[in-house]
Amino acid sequence: MRKGNDLGNCRFAPVVEEMLFRGIVLRGFLTQYPSGTAIAHSAAVFGLAHLNIYQVVTLPLIGLILGKMYERTRSILPGILLHMAYNTAVVVNSVCIPGGMEDASIFELPATWSLVGIACGVAGASMIS
Repeated sequence: MRKGNDLGNCRFAPVVEEMLFRGIVLRGFLTQYPSGTAIAHSAAVFGLAHLNIYQVVTLPLIGLILGKMYERTRSILPGILLHMAYNTAVVVNSVCIPGGMEDASIFELPATWSLVGIACGVAGASMIS
C-alpha cells in the first residue's frame, strides 16, 4: 500500500505547492500583469509543472480557482485547505475504487464520490465570493 506517499500528497504537497505557485509565482505575476492574466498564467504553470497528461484539464482549472482565492484573500491558507481537500478526495477515490471498476468513467462510480467533488467545488466557490 502507498500510505506514506498518500499522506504526503494530502498534507505536505499542498503546503509546498501553494507556497510556490500562489505565494511566489502568482504574487510575482500580479506585480507585472493584470490579475486575470497573472492568474491564468500561474494556473498554466501549475498544471504543466505536474507533468501529468491525465490531469491536463483539471489541474489548470484548479489552479484558476486557487489563484482567484489567493487574489481575493491575499493568503495562501484557503488555497492550502482546498488543495488538501482535493488531494484527499483523489487519494480516497484511488484507494476505494471497487474491484473491477478501475477503468470506469466518472458516471459509473458511486454517487458519493461525485458529492465529495461537488462539495470541494462549492467550498472553493464560496471562498472566492
